Amino acid sequence: MIVQQKRTWLLALSTLALTAIIVCIWYIQPHKVTADTPCPSDWAQSSSREVRDRCAEQKQLVSVQHDQQELVEKARQPYVQRWPGFTPQKLQKPTGTDVSPHEIPLQNVAGGPAAMRYATSVWQIDYVTNRDQTAWSPLDIVASGGEGNGQVTLQTVLLNRFTSDMSQYEHLWTCPQDIGAITITSVAGLNGVLTFKSSSGQHGSFNMALEKWDFIP
Repeated sequence: MIVQQKRTWLLALSTLALTAIIVCIWYIQPHKVTADTPCPSDWAQSSSREVRDRCAEQKQLVSVQHDQQELVEKARQPYVQRWPGFTPQKLQKPTGTDVSPHEIPLQNVAGGPAAMRYATSVWQIDYVTNRDQTAWSPLDIVASGGEGNGQVTLQTVLLNRFTSDMSQYEHLWTCPQDIGAITITSVAGLNGVLTFKSSSGQHGSFNMALEKWDFIP
């Protein structure tokens, strides 16, 4: 009986001691600080070490959150290469015989933009520039489709779209008639008239400015 009572008392004392240890550990361990935890304006002069430590940690947390937010905002912005003291200069249009309209052999466009992969004919129209005239790119017109490969189309393609505003030069026109694959025979420059012949023997023209197809009977 006495032995049983001793065991009961020992178990009770052990439980109380363990509970006291857990409470002490929970009380003295640092609690998670958030940026919303209120701190007095004079926390640095507070007589409470807990307040000073907590508020110092909060200040560091706010600083880290601010830096992270700045990084997120910068990551959302488009990348622009900048050099100290550098001001983009306007560039003159390239000159030479390769600037005027001319035919481009199909074997030379195999590694070009995706629109050229199934081309039946490619001509360079001209060089075009961006709004600030700080970059120039060749502008090609590509004929594709026909003969079981979908509708015949004409598409203007930039080799280099340096800035988003240059997309104004890119267009896609679908031929209203099934005339077979077409081959461009001449181009009269930017927004000019091009002539073509088709695998079915059809001849015609397309006015890029008016977006108008004409077929010769």
